[in-house]
Amino acid sequence: MQKRLNLPMLAIPIILVVIFLMTNQKAPTTTVQDGSSLEQTLQEMAGVGQVKVYVHYEQQGEAIFSDYFRAKEGRVTGILIVSEGAVEPTVQRELLQVVSRVMEIPTHRIMIVPMRNKGDGE
Repeated sequence: MQKRLNLPMLAIPIILVVIFLMTNQKAPTTTVQDGSSLEQTLQEMAGVGQVKVYVHYEQQGEAIFSDYFRAKEGRVTGILIVSEGAVEPTVQRELLQVVSRVMEIPTHRIMIVPMRNKGDGE
């Protein structure tokens, strides 16, 4: 008398292990304490000029607007880049691609705007 393998009974533990492994994987994180090191690096790119970088982190609980860019913990959820060279569309595109790849976040979470010149009116 041969015993037949009960395939559904074998599949259940395998499925549970796969689900466990998938739920325990953490999303890739980039460790950035603040935007200063990113600013220094971006300023080295041709045509970028002076740069200010504001990094927004996912926070637990309610976010207070005054602390919007000051959180130093959590997953990066958005970046604002203010650059002298951002008046040029080619510089904006290059900044967008570089920051997206380096920070491992989608481009729709990155905002790049031109820096106001000191001679501009308020």
